[in-house]
Amino acid sequence: MNTAIKIAALAALAGITGSQQAHAQSAEPLSETVSFKDLDLTSEQGARILYVRLQRAAREVCSPYETLELSRRRSWQSCVDNALETAVTKLNNPLVAALHNTRATRAG
Repeated sequence: MNTAIKIAALAALAGITGSQQAHAQSAEPLSETVSFKDLDLTSEQGARILYVRLQRAAREVCSPYETLELSRRRSWQSCVDNALETAVTKLNNPLVAALHNTRATRAG
């Protein structure tokens, strides 16, 4: 059974600027491993704790693209959303997926 999942920032971000784009194309994708060996993923509490960890990791791996500039903020948010979606899909846990789908529906 897996006890960790890797979250990666997708390099193919729409709207990133020249220097950011060059960095994204030349560098390895940013990633962070999220451990959940201490959690019971069959419980709602365990799923919630893991989901918070996944959210934090997604923000962290996408942080090089974070900006207060509204025109580029969408690219950062898209990176976070894609990293989180990919991790939840890879994890393939019904409780975490349901939590993600509920939060994504509220945000959208």
